[in-house]
Amino acid sequence: MSDTWLQLVATDPEWTPEPEPAHRCVETLKGFFPGAHEVTAQFEASVSLFDAGCNLETISCPACGLDAGNWWLDAMDKAWETQFADLEVTTPCCGLRTSLNDLRYHWPVAFGRFALVVLNPNSEELSQDQHQDIERCLGMRLRTVWRHI
Repeated sequence: MSDTWLQLVATDPEWTPEPEPAHRCVETLKGFFPGAHEVTAQFEASVSLFDAGCNLETISCPACGLDAGNWWLDAMDKAWETQFADLEVTTPCCGLRTSLNDLRYHWPVAFGRFALVVLNPNSEELSQDQHQDIERCLGMRLRTVWRHI
């Protein structure tokens, strides 16, 4: 049996909402995905990686497009030492100063302290209008991360 998670992660890795807007968004998502197994607001004590599971195919530099697979694991290990408090990296391919959060991930991943999580949403997509409704509810832009294991 496999599971799929829709994770809506704040684009600012350090940001967390107040509990009330988070609860309202959970209720809204339950309406969007009535067949989901579970819908929760996930608050983390420190920045965490919200990964794509087996969906992740490639990681590349956002500037030059070269594959980051050769150095990404070392950069992740270094960031893990600070519990992802410092996500800044300099890409060895072209010297771009960027964030692990801003690399080009296919399928997307995100770093954050907050996510809205839908377990087995039983739907392929969150519409653009629905996504914008959730962003307005929270007052923060969100990155969509589909995780499959």
